[in-house]
Amino acid sequence: GNIGIVYNALELPDTSLKYFERALAIAIRIDDKRAIAFSNNNIGVIWYKKKQYDKALMYFREALKIKMEIKEGRGIAGSRTNIASVYAEQGLYKEAIVEFDSALTFYRKMGDGEGTCSTLNLKGNTLRKMKLLDDAKACFLEAYEMATTDGNLPEVQNAAEGLAMVYDEKGDFAAAYKYYKQYSELKDSLTSEETTRKA
Repeated sequence: GNIGIVYNALELPDTSLKYFERALAIAIRIDDKRAIAFSNNNIGVIWYKKKQYDKALMYFREALKIKMEIKEGRGIAGSRTNIASVYAEQGLYKEAIVEFDSALTFYRKMGDGEGTCSTLNLKGNTLRKMKLLDDAKACFLEAYEMATTDGNLPEVQNAAEGLAMVYDEKGDFAAAYKYYKQYSELKDSLTSEETTRKA
């Protein structure tokens, strides 16, 4: 499973998928529910990246079912966020918002700042596509403030990008420029750090 994660990070999804499928087969053989859910989720991520949304949804739903059986709160929230992301890509925005809100309830209850920020940014993007710009802005601002406080630079970057797009669409070009500039600077910095980390 971990080898699959590394290949996924290296943008080699086909190789990654082979390892995730091997991990799933082993997990089923030894009846490790947690590992079965984890492997289903990882396989879903690969199909999502390959834009095979029906397959991704099938694996995400299977992961969610098992996580609910074993009562793993953070895992439930993660699966709901993944399912919501598929819905958003399919244009099922209202269904996506329901899943994002469910995930946020779990993350907030557990005090999971990283999960909360990530889900707020994803929800913000979906609301922006729905042209609900004020609601989207509220999501991005909350994520931006929380991620800044926590020092979570990737989510600061995501929130800054979202705010830049919202302000641009609202015609507030000064605010859009401010956030786009920060997004661009963070992107350059994080890309460099990420390359070093991978090496």
